[in-house]
Amino acid sequence: MKRYFTSISLIGSTSSGKSTLGNLLAGRRVFPSGVQETTTSVVDVIHQKMLNHRSNIFMTKLSDKQSDGIQTIQFESDAEVMSNLNMLMSLYSASNIHLKIKLSMNTKPKLGKKWLRYYFHNVYLRRKKLLDELEIRDGFFIRDFPGFQHETDNNRLTLLENYLDRDGLILFVFNAEETDDVKENKLLGRLFDVLHRQNRNWQSVIFLLNRMDAFYRDSDPDVNLTNALTARKQRIRKLIYEKWKKRITDSELTIIPVAAGLALSSELLCWQTDFTTESECKNLKEHVVDYGLCLLPDELTNTLSRNVNKWYSKQWLQVYNAIYFSSGMHTLVEKLKFM
Repeated sequence: MKRYFTSISLIGSTSSGKSTLGNLLAGRRVFPSGVQETTTSVVDVIHQKMLNHRSNIFMTKLSDKQSDGIQTIQFESDAEVMSNLNMLMSLYSASNIHLKIKLSMNTKPKLGKKWLRYYFHNVYLRRKKLLDELEIRDGFFIRDFPGFQHETDNNRLTLLENYLDRDGLILFVFNAEETDDVKENKLLGRLFDVLHRQNRNWQSVIFLLNRMDAFYRDSDPDVNLTNALTARKQRIRKLIYEKWKKRITDSELTIIPVAAGLALSSELLCWQTDFTTESECKNLKEHVVDYGLCLLPDELTNTLSRNVNKWYSKQWLQVYNAIYFSSGMHTLVEKLKFM
């Protein structure tokens, strides 16, 4: 890496997949995610290596940034963390609390079958878990902002202004299935306002188009994906010119198409930890089969049985590796490495 960055902030409209992306980066399912809105407060996941098999939640008032916490809760499983985050966010409005979770993002399984599988995958695939590739340090955090719902949602725009980390990277997440470009434009415009006041520019932002796998259920996926990327690039270029009076070319602006939900299921299966139960593995495999086959090369899908239970371990590894590249994760990791 050229430098170590302190954080990654996730910004986008409601249901764009920010929280799923956060879970993918952390390698654990702790950010609440779903079809409807789930994140209504600012939520940080903070890397602390010593907390290998524990998680601590700290809740602070947004009006008192110096507070060490008005409530501290400790949990032993990711499911408990996610459940209690949902509960806390349902009790307070987004303007009242800032939730912080301390855990080890790159936790590894204890000695046993999962440990052997984990390290075999490392050797066979010749790569590591996502944030292991970035060599993150203690104190690094992923900050998930509440999704922007509509163009008059000023309370959430204020959260962005007050809590955007000056020294961190930003992932702005477009939703491939979003049709309200007015809402996305206002959020992106406010983000550029904040960056301008911080004496930064748009190059602090990595733009993502999430749910790109939706295009591969269409009759002409490549054309539709290209059109979606082109339309968003035009909007970004216009906003950059309005704020910085600079005209940029296509070669200076990149939007990375990703399928965060699919990649998360694949990565959690590939790098199984003690937090992944057999029941969860079954659900994750079903998700990969239902949504991932369209992104696999024909030479691989032709070798796979229709019965997922008959797939060999080596075939699963080939599936994980194919999804890592086709879902955009490899491109994202390489981009993060050299920011």
